[in-house]
Amino acid sequence: MARPHLMIFLVSVLLGHSCIVALVASPSNFTDLSALLAFKARITVDPDNILADNWTTKSSFCNWIGVFCSRHRQRVTSMNLSHMGIHGTIEPRLSNLSFLVSLDLRNNSFHGYLPNSLGQLRRLRQLYMGENQLEGMIPPSLSQCLELQVIALELNKFSRYVPRELSILPKLRILLLSNNSLIGPIPPSLGNLSMLENLVLSNNNLGGSIPEELGSLHNLQQLTLVNNQLEGSLPSTIFNISKLQLIHLSMNSLSGSLPTDIGYRLPNLKGLYLGGNQLSGHIPSSLCRCGKLSHLVLSANNFIGSVPREIGSLSNLEEVYITRNSLSGTIPPSLGNISKLKVMDFSENDLVGNIPEEVGRLLNLQTLFLGKNHLSGTIPKAILNISALQRIALSFNNLSGCVPMSTGSGLPNLEELYLGENQLRGSIPLSVSNVSMLSIVDLHSNYFDGPVPTSLGNLPHLQYLQLEDNQLTNQPDTHELSFITSLTNCRLLKLLVIGNNPLKGNLPDSIGNLSTSLEVFAGAGNQITGSIPKGIGNLSNLFSLYLGTNDIAGAIPSSIRGLEKLQRLYVGDNKIHGSIPDDLCSLTQLGELSLSQNKLSGSIPNCIGNLSQLKILHLGSNLFTSLIPLTLWSLTDLSFLNLSHNSLRGHLPGKVENLDVFEGMDLSWNQLSGDIPSMVGDLQRLRYLNLSRNSLQGPLPQSFGNLISMEFLDLSFNNLSGYKEKFRIGGLSQNSQLNLSWGMKHFVGWPN
Repeated sequence: MARPHLMIFLVSVLLGHSCIVALVASPSNFTDLSALLAFKARITVDPDNILADNWTTKSSFCNWIGVFCSRHRQRVTSMNLSHMGIHGTIEPRLSNLSFLVSLDLRNNSFHGYLPNSLGQLRRLRQLYMGENQLEGMIPPSLSQCLELQVIALELNKFSRYVPRELSILPKLRILLLSNNSLIGPIPPSLGNLSMLENLVLSNNNLGGSIPEELGSLHNLQQLTLVNNQLEGSLPSTIFNISKLQLIHLSMNSLSGSLPTDIGYRLPNLKGLYLGGNQLSGHIPSSLCRCGKLSHLVLSANNFIGSVPREIGSLSNLEEVYITRNSLSGTIPPSLGNISKLKVMDFSENDLVGNIPEEVGRLLNLQTLFLGKNHLSGTIPKAILNISALQRIALSFNNLSGCVPMSTGSGLPNLEELYLGENQLRGSIPLSVSNVSMLSIVDLHSNYFDGPVPTSLGNLPHLQYLQLEDNQLTNQPDTHELSFITSLTNCRLLKLLVIGNNPLKGNLPDSIGNLSTSLEVFAGAGNQITGSIPKGIGNLSNLFSLYLGTNDIAGAIPSSIRGLEKLQRLYVGDNKIHGSIPDDLCSLTQLGELSLSQNKLSGSIPNCIGNLSQLKILHLGSNLFTSLIPLTLWSLTDLSFLNLSHNSLRGHLPGKVENLDVFEGMDLSWNQLSGDIPSMVGDLQRLRYLNLSRNSLQGPLPQSFGNLISMEFLDLSFNNLSGYKEKFRIGGLSQNSQLNLSWGMKHFVGWPN
């Protein structure tokens, strides 16, 4: 009874063995195996050893990671090695995978060329090669893959042209070629791709106009051509594609106007991005008929006229950017109806009138930018109660009145507040200090008065604080600027600008406890008294220090050497005395130094030549009595030098080399003597030269004829003599300022 079952078992084993032998021996399977092994051989980096450990002949290639086969024939139909960090080149013999339907190698580091032989993959439907380093031309042979539905080659280094041969692919739905280096025009023949849904050619160097033929792509849903060099007007035909959901043409040089009936032709439009072009005319009111529109970007164009009053009917609008145009009129109150609105940027236009109270109804609003317009009136209180707001920018308008004292109580998520360059009055609301997320507070150039709140130190995320050009004061009955001490709690502070306020107080030594992240401290014109505190040397990341036009006395502290990254130091127009400490010469990053209009005395230190990056040096109107150190003339980047109104003596150097960028020099009102060296005439960029009120003598160097850039020249009140022959001084014209009197003998100025 068991024999029939045994017979069946033996037959099954024999048949199975025969199938295995047939499979191994099948030439087509051997072809696939050879192609895969050849591909593996070109891999140079396999960070997870996936191919090294898994792609071996110990198992069927149909079981290899990333390889998928057909069930019956066991032929490779799909290959997906995306996001594996693989390096290498593309093996041309992949074209032998004749049953391949999908090839996905995106987000690796493949380099070299895409093989022409891929055009032999007649069954290929999907080709994903994005986010690699492939270069060269996109193979026109891909046009032979008539089953192709997706070509995704974005984020590579492909160059040359978009192959017009791709236009014959009858089933192509997605053509993604963005972020390459493609040049030339967009092939008009792409309009033949009747099944195309997504055309993405952004971030290339494509030129010419947008082909009218693209209007034939009736199935197109996404047209993205952003950041190319396209020009000409927008073809009216593309606005007839009723299925379009996204039009992204920003950052080109497109011109012309939008069709007046645009909103009637694009019922499915969700995103319209046209920023950074040269479009003009009015914003069509019909655009407000695009009921599905969620993103509208028309910024950085030349649109005129008013914002359409009907904009409030765009109930799905989430973001609107119309900044940097020439729009006029008022802000439509109907905006208050767009309950989904998150971003509203109307800045840098010519809008007038008040900010509508209705804007306060936008409870989902996160960004409100209305700066650089001509808006007037007060800031609506309702806006300052939109709890979702993260950024408010109303600077550079004519807004007036007081900022409500409750500001801050209703803005728990506010991160940036820009109210500068208005006509706002009153004190800074203490409630601002309760907005714990604030990182930027800009209230500059208003009429704010009263003490700077010490409670600002309660803002743990504060990075930028700009309070300059107001009427702010120090806390009453205190000699030190106490708010600076409170700001030492703001450990992220990078910029502190308080200039041109009547603060009237001393800088506390606690200034050295400010954030080590502080890069800019600007306190010019604050009526600051006392001396520069020693603690200032702790600000090791400071780039710029402005303390000019105050009443600061005392000496420059030696601790200043701690400002190792300082690039700009302006402490002119004070009462600082003593000498320039050698410690200052250790600030080797210094590019601009102004100590003018103080009471500094002694000599200009020789070590000033260590400031090799110095471009601007102002030491005028002090009490220096030394020679001009020769090391100063070794500063090859120096472009402006002012040593005027001192008692410097000695001669100018006879030879100076490498002052190629020198543009201005004022040595007037000193006690310099000797001849004017001929080297001055070699400074061909020199535009301003004032050597007046010295004791210079001798003839004017003939090399002055080389001063081709000269605009101002004053050599008066010296003992100079001229030449009998006439010659022109470089670039001096009849409109230039020239003073050669009082001490110029026999000098002939302008030729007849």
